[in-house]
Amino acid sequence: MIAILFLPEYSQCHKPVREQDTAEGHSVRAMYMYCAMADIAEEYNDTDLLEACKRLWKNVVEKRMYITGGIGSSGPYERFTVDYDLPNATNYSESCASIGLALFGRRMAQITGEAHYMDIVEKALYNTVLAGIAMDGKSFFYVNPLEVWPENCIDHSSMDHVKPVRQKWFGCACCPPNIARTLASLGEYLYFKGEKELYINLFVSSKVTVFEGFTIQQVTRYPFENEVIVKIRAEEVYEGMIGIRIPDYTKDTKIFMGGKEVNFQVEKGYARLEGQWKEEEIRIVFDIPARFMRANPLVRANVGKVAVQKGPLVYCLEQIDNGENLSALFVDTKEGLKEEYREELLNGTLMLHAKGKRMIEDWEEETLYSDRTYHWEEVDLTFVPYCYWGNRGYGEMMVWVKELVF
Repeated sequence: MIAILFLPEYSQCHKPVREQDTAEGHSVRAMYMYCAMADIAEEYNDTDLLEACKRLWKNVVEKRMYITGGIGSSGPYERFTVDYDLPNATNYSESCASIGLALFGRRMAQITGEAHYMDIVEKALYNTVLAGIAMDGKSFFYVNPLEVWPENCIDHSSMDHVKPVRQKWFGCACCPPNIARTLASLGEYLYFKGEKELYINLFVSSKVTVFEGFTIQQVTRYPFENEVIVKIRAEEVYEGMIGIRIPDYTKDTKIFMGGKEVNFQVEKGYARLEGQWKEEEIRIVFDIPARFMRANPLVRANVGKVAVQKGPLVYCLEQIDNGENLSALFVDTKEGLKEEYREELLNGTLMLHAKGKRMIEDWEEETLYSDRTYHWEEVDLTFVPYCYWGNRGYGEMMVWVKELVF
């Protein structure tokens, strides 16, 4: 007889839900439970339950979440572990878990009216969720690591949960349909509405009828470009407030109406525009430079490393652009990042370039360890959006890159 160890934390039944303050157990189940907690808290005005939701959210996004919005760092049990345990190559970060995080964040944003929840929702949707499906829509990732060396993703080993290429299907095929229904329901994330309030949360080219006779359209190539045009058309004058989310990563935001810059107040992370709306065009300009990001030093896997981000998009290195053994690359953060839009690449994408160095491997094949020194060569590093990785063939991938400090 095989003894099966049941862990109460795995099913989030280790404490009454109102007493929980750390995200535990299976990450997908945790998110779905937190969504239910948020729904009940709102329905019954249960402030204690809502405070528990806030504590759990805070623990996830401040101590147990990847920069890509992935959650669930352990392959065994597909679970949360401890604060700051965020390994890059062995993590699980199930696609469904990030969808659950987006569902939870959307509820919290609707209940509290606070935009910072949507900052995380956007992170999860633009990175882990979108990476979970190939650009042709025919293959999928269940697991979303931040570093892949294809040759060591060996079956029946500690790496067998990591797949270096998207799969056509899975025995437990929750992720493919979950991604499909999330993309189909994107409008629920883009906009919130009240009787006299309309909130724009995400900046995606779209056209929706918000109220009868009231249509709003976004025209943008955000975040590759920093401008969003919002067109409002109403059959009758609509009086109310339009709230525009100001992302946490923007350095500055300007809003123009009628060709003139307008002043605005920010409340709970939204720029509030009060007025009577019938036919109007709003132009929003964000300052979202590409930048190097660093992790809290308590994230031991990323000490001495940087990631690259522009707006909500996290970027990565791929072997096809940078050669094999990405671990031998170091990036020079003092040189900054250069942007290059490539129309022919990945259906049109913004690539980022940086200066760096490669550690030269000129060792004899039989030598595993030695007291010899390394040699270096200057290299140009090319980064592509993480959500697009693996769409150009088989090879290594890396998000967190060693920083050149000498």
